[in-house]
Amino acid sequence: MGFVDILKKHQSVILERWVQLVLETYPSDSTLLLNREKDRFLNPTGHTLRQEADALLKGLLDGEDMGKLSVSLDRILRIRAIQDFVPSQAVGFIPLLKKAIEEILEKKVEAKPGLEEWLKFQDRIDALLFRAFDLYVGCKEQVYELRVRQEKVQREMLVRVLQHAGLSGKNDGNEEDVKS
Repeated sequence: MGFVDILKKHQSVILERWVQLVLETYPSDSTLLLNREKDRFLNPTGHTLRQEADALLKGLLDGEDMGKLSVSLDRILRIRAIQDFVPSQAVGFIPLLKKAIEEILEKKVEAKPGLEEWLKFQDRIDALLFRAFDLYVGCKEQVYELRVRQEKVQREMLVRVLQHAGLSGKNDGNEEDVKS
């Protein structure tokens, strides 16, 4: 039995442990809710995390390319990008898969897989981590751009209100009067 076959045999247990490790990266009060509530409408973060982690693990085990895995990765990272994680924490859920695999294999597998096979699989996890970082940076750029646009809209609205109220200093419609 090959290494990937061993992982596939224990896939559901590995997935559950990985999700548990990821949930532990959240504050303790959030972890309780994310763990307890399974409904996708009452717990969209937990639901998305479970669903996409499952797709990532299956994809890694099936040898899918990073393009296909990026879809699930992006869904998780979009959530983590708007939460209070520093970049290393946001993408840090990927290496937790290695930890979950090691823990499960240590408990469940009598015949240990070869080192070479394990190292190759770790390389795939590392590639996923690097892709996650790229996607995370893209998500953070989008969040920043949205915030900048929101600030511009608010500033323009304030200028219009002040002009309408006659408080702009001049009533010629020049926005520069209000900005200064």
